[in-house]
Amino acid sequence: SDLAVAKANTKKQVQNIVTSIAKEFNAAKATERTFEEQINGSKGQIQNLSRKEIQAVNLEREAATNRQLYQTFLSRQKETTATADAQAPSARIVEIAIPSIRPARPNLAETVGTAAALALFLGVAAALLFRHLNNQVNTRAEVETKLFQPLLAALPVMSKANARNAGMSVIDNPHDIFAEAIRTAGTGLMLSGLDTPHKVIAVTSSVPGEGKSTFSLNLALWQAKTKPTLLIEADMRRPTLGPQLNLAADQKGLSDLIAGTATLEQCMTRHLISGLDVIAAGTLPPNPVELLMSTRFAQILAELQGRYEIIIVDCAPLHLVSDVLVVGQNVTGLVYVVKAGDTSVETAKEGLKRIASSDIPIIGVVLNKLNYERAEKYYGDYAGYGTYGEQYGYK
Repeated sequence: SDLAVAKANTKKQVQNIVTSIAKEFNAAKATERTFEEQINGSKGQIQNLSRKEIQAVNLEREAATNRQLYQTFLSRQKETTATADAQAPSARIVEIAIPSIRPARPNLAETVGTAAALALFLGVAAALLFRHLNNQVNTRAEVETKLFQPLLAALPVMSKANARNAGMSVIDNPHDIFAEAIRTAGTGLMLSGLDTPHKVIAVTSSVPGEGKSTFSLNLALWQAKTKPTLLIEADMRRPTLGPQLNLAADQKGLSDLIAGTATLEQCMTRHLISGLDVIAAGTLPPNPVELLMSTRFAQILAELQGRYEIIIVDCAPLHLVSDVLVVGQNVTGLVYVVKAGDTSVETAKEGLKRIASSDIPIIGVVLNKLNYERAEKYYGDYAGYGTYGEQYGYK
């Protein structure tokens, strides 16, 4: 037992000694690596110092060269300054001056010619720029040259007094030039339909405020004097015919007729003076285009064509909604109203393109709110209108 204990202690001591020696060996290896790293770092620093020493020598050589050049320039500057201080003659007579007969400046003829040429150039440039920037339809001729559509009529700007009840102008002011323009448009519609009469005519415009409803009402009132005429207000979003005809606020109309909530007799009213029959918009529906797309609307139009020689349908503006494209599938022609000096050519052409792509026959364009005096003054249109208008009794 003592021998076993002694052997165990001896073995334990040997292990401790081995462990201690191993630790010392590892510590010595770590110290060795540290010394190697320090030596390598020192070598790198020495190499950097060598490179910097070479750079320092080059910079010192460059500084010496620059210093020498500076000294050279400084000495040359002093020599030049000393030479310039020497007094030199300010002038010498070469030839006796002879006065000129006429002044060299200003050259009046040259100045006037240059100014005239410059003014002409600027005037032409300004005119071309104005023509390029002015992209509205301003004259009758521009309807055909810019929109490539026939002109039915050009309606003048109304006075403030007549504009309050513009829809009834052909009744209230039959001798006004506006009424004559409406008659001209009606004649154009009749002549365009000699072979195939236009029984159902849609009227629309690009945007609100161009006067399509006013034109529709006046045209219908004039047509009603000679033939059975019906005016349908298919603009069930912003109807305007009711107030102009003094209809009741709860008057039944097209929406009620299509929906089947009212009869044709309940929806139709007659203008006593002209004999025009009118179907107003009626109750404003939440989905006007769906009503217009229904077969019921097509059936109503087909039925009414047997009772009237001409039916005028006042539609919503084209660029806001697509109602007119739906109505156009049931009409024989369409009139496009353009506000002079306001509607851009691009807007009108885009609307006409949409109509043509839907296979809706376009009868022509009505140029509304045309300022005749401005058109004559700035565009040469309607020259002599005042004289001829007075001779024919137009106001």
